[in-house]
Amino acid sequence: MRNPGSVASSGSDRPFLPCDMTPDKANGVSLTPRLFAAAGYARNGGTIADIGTDHAYLPIWLVSNGITTSALACDVRKGPLDRANENIKSVGLENRIRTMLTDGLSGVESFSPDDIFLCGMGGELIVSIIEKASFVRSSDIRLILQPMTHAEIVRRYLSLNGFSITDEMIVSEKGNKLYQIIVATFMGSPYELDEAELILGPLNIKNQSPGLELLTDKAVSGLQTKMNGIKTAGGETAVIEELIDRLRKAGKERREGQ
Repeated sequence: MRNPGSVASSGSDRPFLPCDMTPDKANGVSLTPRLFAAAGYARNGGTIADIGTDHAYLPIWLVSNGITTSALACDVRKGPLDRANENIKSVGLENRIRTMLTDGLSGVESFSPDDIFLCGMGGELIVSIIEKASFVRSSDIRLILQPMTHAEIVRRYLSLNGFSITDEMIVSEKGNKLYQIIVATFMGSPYELDEAELILGPLNIKNQSPGLELLTDKAVSGLQTKMNGIKTAGGETAVIEELIDRLRKAGKERREGQ
C-alpha cells in the first residue's frame, strides 16, 4: 500500500520544455533544456552539490544567477574535473564553487549540501550512488535526479527506501528525445508504486504532466517491440499486454476523471 503523503505534488505546474528552448546565458554559460529544467529545483539561497559535473555548467549557472550561494562540483574523472576548474576560474567563481575528485557522493557530506544533483547518468548508477551515501537520508536534503535510462529503477528504489517523490517533470530535447526529472526527499516510510507509476511517474500521471502522452507512447512502443520478439519465439505475452493496457489507461486517468 502507498503511504499517504509519500508522493505529493509541489503544485509548481512546471511546463514541458521544448527542444528549441534556449535559456539565457549566465557568465557565458547556457544550459541544455534538461539541465535548465533540473536547475529550477534548486532552492534559493542554498548550497548544491553537482555529481558528475563534467564542465561545471550547472553550478556556474546557478551561482551566477544568484540562486545558489555556493556549490560543489564533483566528478570521478580527472579530465572532466580539470575542465570544470578551468571554466570556474574563467568566470571568477573559485571562491564560491569548489571541485572534488570523488566517486559518487563519497566525501560530499562534509560540504553539507542542501540540494544534490545527479543528472545525465543511468538509473542503476544513480541508485548505487544514493545507496552508498547514508547522509542523504535526511529530510533537509533534496535530491534532483535526471536518469538517462531506467527511471523505473530509480523510482522503485526511492519508494521502497522511504524517499518521498515531491515533484516530477518531462523534458524534450533534440527533437524527440525525452528525459525525466525526479525530485525526492527522505521521509522514512517505504511505500509501493505500481508498474505504470514506476515507468511514467506517479506525479506525471496524477498531474497529467505535459509530455506524458509522448512518454507513454515511447514506453508502449518499447514494450510492443519486446512483445513481438517473445511472440516470435513462441513465448507468453499476457503480462506485457496487461502492462501496455495499464500504461495507456494511466495516461488518460485525470482527463477521464474530470
